[in-house]
Amino acid sequence: MLGNNKKKSLLLCILLGSTNVTALNAYTIEDDTTEATSQETSKDGGEDGIVVYKPEFFDQYFPVTALDMVNRVPGFAIDRGGDVRGFGGAAGNVLIDGKRPSTKSDNIEDLLSRISKGSVERVELIRGATGGLDLGGQQTVAVNVVRKDDAGGAIPWELSFLGSRAGFVPRLNVAYSNEINRTSYTIGLEGRQFIFQERGDENLINFAGPNELREEVEDGRFRRLSLDIKTETGFDNGDIFRLNFRTNRRGFDGEENSDRTPENQGSSDLFLQIRDNSNNDFEVSSDYEHDFSENFAIKVIGLINRQFRENLSTLDIDRAIGEDTINQSISDTTEGETIGRLEFDWNGWKNHTIQFGGEIAQNFVDSDFQLFNNGEEIPLPGSNTRVSELRGEPFISDSWSLNSKLTADLSLAVEISRIQQTGDVENSRTFVFPKPRLSFTYVPTSQSQWRLRLEQEVGQLNFFDFVSSANFDDADLDFGNPDLQPDRTLVAEAAYERRFGEIGVVSLTVFYNYVQDLIDLIPTSATTEATGNIGNGTRYGVEVGFTTPFDFIGLSDARVDVNYRIQGSSVTDLVTGESRRFSNERPQSIEIDFRKELPGLRSATGFRYFDRNDSQFFGVDEFVVQENNDTRFSMFWETTLPAGIKVRGEVNNLFNTNESRVRTVFNGSRSLSDVLFIEDQLRTQGTEFFLTVSGVF
Repeated sequence: MLGNNKKKSLLLCILLGSTNVTALNAYTIEDDTTEATSQETSKDGGEDGIVVYKPEFFDQYFPVTALDMVNRVPGFAIDRGGDVRGFGGAAGNVLIDGKRPSTKSDNIEDLLSRISKGSVERVELIRGATGGLDLGGQQTVAVNVVRKDDAGGAIPWELSFLGSRAGFVPRLNVAYSNEINRTSYTIGLEGRQFIFQERGDENLINFAGPNELREEVEDGRFRRLSLDIKTETGFDNGDIFRLNFRTNRRGFDGEENSDRTPENQGSSDLFLQIRDNSNNDFEVSSDYEHDFSENFAIKVIGLINRQFRENLSTLDIDRAIGEDTINQSISDTTEGETIGRLEFDWNGWKNHTIQFGGEIAQNFVDSDFQLFNNGEEIPLPGSNTRVSELRGEPFISDSWSLNSKLTADLSLAVEISRIQQTGDVENSRTFVFPKPRLSFTYVPTSQSQWRLRLEQEVGQLNFFDFVSSANFDDADLDFGNPDLQPDRTLVAEAAYERRFGEIGVVSLTVFYNYVQDLIDLIPTSATTEATGNIGNGTRYGVEVGFTTPFDFIGLSDARVDVNYRIQGSSVTDLVTGESRRFSNERPQSIEIDFRKELPGLRSATGFRYFDRNDSQFFGVDEFVVQENNDTRFSMFWETTLPAGIKVRGEVNNLFNTNESRVRTVFNGSRSLSDVLFIEDQLRTQGTEFFLTVSGVF
């Protein structure tokens, strides 16, 4: 059953704290006295902070699936949520029928691509006051895709082809949705490949020996085959039961050739690195909803997933002068997560929506790593270990409608966890962290909105930072750290949003983060390091986004979406004692998407421009500046045939932008030693061509 959507919309408004009958009627599209428009807001000035887009609004874009529709919502960008352990903190910013999908392995784009355009009743943009929604308190702006009650029998499909200098590969994504008795179901199948070839040179500037020219070619192929099954059953008493299953088979194989010629050496040394990785996983999840009364409900969520990885990497060095060597690393890893979550919702207190409950989760990584040199195993401390965590989190939240224009969202969770490591390293620790959150949403008019958020976030540890491994690319060892602890971030954020016309929107967000126990690299000797906590730091910045049409300059049926972010950060470097920015963070980024509709041709054309600064990496004895295709330009043309089949052609990385990496290695600590050598690498990946054909049977 897709459910009673009128009931869901009414419930959603109650959760948002809207008690104005006129606002509720507008939200549920109940207006028999006026002609319905493609975009509706509350008739009383939009105090509920909701913008409703009916299917007619999206007709100008000729959508095929719900994903096409959500991508065209003005001023909105999909956020998949955090890749974290547990369920509550991993929420994205898209709901389907007012509910968050009870799955973690299926990204929201895949879910939306399996919903046909004809199955969508409307798309609701919810701005602020999201504390009462099924989002775990993680988002301030969200979209809700409401499906029709009688949607079913549709088969959305997409067939695409990728061409590059590495070759030509197809991709297929198809789904089938229908209903049997009171159970609706969707079955999705996806086969995807991606191939690439990077070419370029690397210059070694050696202060302790001869310089070296390296001519390099890297080829790689990613593969993924996915099966996804989702069911939803409705009962006579209004209860809903959902059951989901997903499995993936992933693989990667790659080969990198580096032809290295030292100065004054007539012949070259050949470095050949071969990678063969497999990654198979499955996830089973379910949830059950029951209403005890109009004001009190319960939701039970359960999830289990397992992931099995096998990675083989071989580095074969054939030297023109000197001894040949073969290095090999083999890793076998099993990851698992089991989650149980209980949520109670109560709105019996006027102007309040209260949620409380608890979550318990168990996670583990079981890693076995071996390193060989010319067939002889090299012991690596901390490489064979098991890391597990048992975590519990009670929580309570209240979405409080102070008046028709102001809403406060308050929440408190307490994270209690025990992390245990066995194997090569034996260690056990317990952590207790409170996680308060307070946000305000002020909606003075239907066109403007102010948002303020204060929150204490607790980071989650990457279990692989506890495990030692080898890095053949930089001829380095990565040591695990059993004493690592989570970082905590105090977030202060203020945002203003202004809407104009049918699609125009401008938003400004200012943020400040105070990070305690920042995770980076800590020295273990003058030339080795491990992941650890380096102290406290700050991050601050501004993000600006806007969507505007071009009718004011006479260019009709055109729009541009722009997002610009600038940020700074500061932390004390443990090696130099001086202030520096956070590792692997980029100070600026800009993204521009332009789209021009050609209604007479049932077509559209446009471009995308993306640019960002370089990232920096700070090791104990090295410093790396990296730019990975940081400036990219792509163009597209799409047309919709009379049969409803959409054909899209796209050229990506049109100007074949360079990828650069400069690695400076010192003869000891960065603060005390001279430069030993510099690796200056410059590569290109080539222009990519995509042809996509999609439709619905």
